[in-house]
Amino acid sequence: MKIGLVFVNAGPFSEPDLFRTLALSAEDNGFESLWTVEHVAIPDGFQSSYPYTASGKLGNMDEFLLSDPLVHLAFAASITKRIRFGTAVMFGPLRSHPKPVQAGGVPIVVGGHSPAAVRRAARLGDGFFPAVGKLNGLNWEVDAAAPERLRALIEALKTECATIGRDFSTMEVSCIGPAHVDTINKLREMGMSRVVLGPPAFEPTSLRSRLEKIGREVIARLP
Repeated sequence: MKIGLVFVNAGPFSEPDLFRTLALSAEDNGFESLWTVEHVAIPDGFQSSYPYTASGKLGNMDEFLLSDPLVHLAFAASITKRIRFGTAVMFGPLRSHPKPVQAGGVPIVVGGHSPAAVRRAARLGDGFFPAVGKLNGLNWEVDAAAPERLRALIEALKTECATIGRDFSTMEVSCIGPAHVDTINKLREMGMSRVVLGPPAFEPTSLRSRLEKIGREVIARLP
């Protein structure tokens, strides 16, 4: 099971000093990946409903700090050696050169929680990242029914893969979850390949301490 961190370019982590602490401590303590979010430009007065907050709004973006994900991850690449990077939505059409050095290029992970998202993931994605829960600041909150909703999405993805003749085992499925060994093991049994966690603290000393604790008490105990 792979364990990552999400929202790593948001709020206080948009500043380089705290982000450096996060990136280096995460790598030192066995975290597999860092995931950025992408809403670096928010239209004034937008009316679209945001699906991951109770209000349908994306919070108070007037004062929320959010750095460009690619700039942020370029900085991370310059100070780390092994940890992998992911972004949320990155708007097409676009071209990127030079090409990635890893075989097959950059994996495309399809997010969402709708039947259309399941179909897109099966047909076009290297992975699937269903979002079950609600965003509260930099915390992702889930209710007691969330595991069953995740299970239903995974079963739908397996069915869709079988329908189009794709091997489900070739897909990497990720979700946001808690730093809890038993819960993560249940998610693994459900078909998850990766669980990503929100930042456990927002001050350097506490951040290092809590990442070390997660590495020792969670990551080291996972299969």
